[in-house]
This record gives sequence, structure tokens and C-alpha cells, in this order.
Amino acid sequence: MESAKRVGWEWVVSESQQSAIRSSLEYAQCQHKRSVACVADQVGVNVDEVYQWLAVGSMPSNKICGFESACGIDYVTSHLAYSGNRILVDIPVEVESHFEVLALRYNFTDIVKLLVSFYHSEIDAEETIETISAVISDLSSQCARVDNSEALTEVQGVVRTGEGLI
Repeated sequence: MESAKRVGWEWVVSESQQSAIRSSLEYAQCQHKRSVACVADQVGVNVDEVYQWLAVGSMPSNKICGFESACGIDYVTSHLAYSGNRILVDIPVEVESHFEVLALRYNFTDIVKLLVSFYHSEIDAEETIETISAVISDLSSQCARVDNSEALTEVQGVVRTGEGLI
């Protein structure tokens, strides 16, 4: 694995499961300084098994969660979802910071730049679609957070006023 510093890890969309495994291991090495041996140890397999998964582009489904936890990224799950024409939405677990909302604004700016570049034949459709899909996923997460926030507010209102309680 190379230890080159990659920018924009959140925009990685793998074309194959083999690519997803490779990107996960690169992420683990670059972002968390974890070697393949360290990842294998955290998953509970020997290092040869991880290299076998990488070579054949396949891994047992019961190892995916542990592998992604050890790597610190969910590229394998994302690939499985995208290859089935599905989109993943993170389940909201905490209040959104204003920095994440600002990042979403910058993502929209990037999409507009990409679309202009695409329509001027400067970049290919695949790169444009990958970026748009990633931002749509971020927007879906925001929708889920807003929906969850409204539901929480309703429950808190009922508990405070006693309306609807038996």
C-alpha cells in the first residue's frame, strides 16, 4: 500500500469490491496509520486472508463490519449499495454542527463547477455522477436529521403538555 496523502476521501466511489477493499486499506494506512497486519488483527483474521480478499475482490459478509471498523471507513458497504442502485443515508445520532452545514454549501458549489466542466467536455460523466451522488447522500442525511428533529420536538411537546398521554 502506498502512503500517499489523498484529499477528499469522502468522494471515493469504488468501481468494484476489490477497489473498495483496496481503498479501505489505503484509508486505514493514510488516515489512521494502520498496517494491513493491524487491520487483520482487529478483524480477527491472519494477514494472508486480508491479502486474499484483496487479490480476489471478495470477502465473507460476516467480516465486512469488522473490516470497515478496523479501517475506519465504509467503502465496501457503500460499493455494495451503489452496485445495487441504492443510496446510503447515515442515521442521525447527534446535533449537526454549523461546520457540516457550511460544508454542504461548498459541496453545492463544487457540483456547479463540475456540471460546467462536464458540459464543456472537460471531465467525464462518471466523475460528475459520483460527486452528485455523494452530495445527494449528504442531503438525504440532512432530511433524515430534520425529520428526526421534528419527531423529537413533537414527542417532547406531548410529554411537556401531557396531551395524548393515557
